[in-house]
Amino acid sequence: MFRHPRFLLIAFALAAVAVLAVLLAFTLGRSPARLPLPNPNGYDDFLKASEVVTGNFRDFRELSRDSLDALVSTNAEALRLLRLGLTRQCMMPMDSALTNARIDHLGGMKRLVQLLAAEGRLREMEDRPAEAARSYVDAIRFGNEM
Repeated sequence: MFRHPRFLLIAFALAAVAVLAVLLAFTLGRSPARLPLPNPNGYDDFLKASEVVTGNFRDFRELSRDSLDALVSTNAEALRLLRLGLTRQCMMPMDSALTNARIDHLGGMKRLVQLLAAEGRLREMEDRPAEAARSYVDAIRFGNEM
């Protein structure tokens, strides 16, 4: 009965499909390996910075030099924490990312990038182009990390 080569090929193909099905079921049933969070984690610094940032940045482009200076000065600690986070590896906890548990932090993160842009605008007004560029590059780096 199994002496015909066609039957052997069909039997081999069915066995291969069965092995692949078992391997696929095993692979899908396992949870993916989770990378450990870096310690210290720059993302934690971003969260701390977002909690201490104060002021309205919505119209920072229209503010005077003195108003921008006051806004940036009052947020010196937020800028320090943000830049500290940029020196570290950043990773958001996957549990939070998958459940959107950290969506309430997005407003604070947006204000941080606006703070960097406001700082850059202030440095331009002060005719300090290298420092303005640093602020704008930090805003881009922050966006990449987020």
